[in-house]
Amino acid sequence: MRGGRLGGTEPQGGVSADKPLAPATVVEVDRKTTKDGVVSLGQMPVALGTDLIGKHVTLRFDGILMYVIHTGLLVKTLATPIPHQRRAKPIGARVATTPLPPPPAQPRRAVRRVGADGTFVVARHKLRPGIAHAGKTVTVVIEETCFRVLDGEFEISTHPLKGGPATRYVADPR
Repeated sequence: MRGGRLGGTEPQGGVSADKPLAPATVVEVDRKTTKDGVVSLGQMPVALGTDLIGKHVTLRFDGILMYVIHTGLLVKTLATPIPHQRRAKPIGARVATTPLPPPPAQPRRAVRRVGADGTFVVARHKLRPGIAHAGKTVTVVIEETCFRVLDGEFEISTHPLKGGPATRYVADPR
């Protein structure tokens, strides 16, 4: 008690679990993902995926959406796992003061050669543009929900992305 002084006001941007939040309040919280790609929001674990294992992320709760921000880039958009009334409860919750960063400018691309049977593999997905394109070198645009196969500027085919996002990237050793 010797030399102690009374605490001041709450720091700017912090939220208190005692006070209710305004309906349009955007809340952020910083977390580190586990070896399984999961973050904890109190008693609620949230799976973010294997591409963010061991990374420091900022979770931004805005309306019904949760934005995942890593190194200043928007990397995922998910449905929010906690209701608006409980957003002030997680440790380290604060009111967002910066605007939402833009998503990556360009979707990822891969270049592949179509085999003699009219198929090739991208991100563990076997795509079949057809035997008519055998031997061609094509560009695959990897989007959030599908793969678009392009021959130059022309779209050959579109294939749905099954089983979650494409997260495995292997460089060609040639």
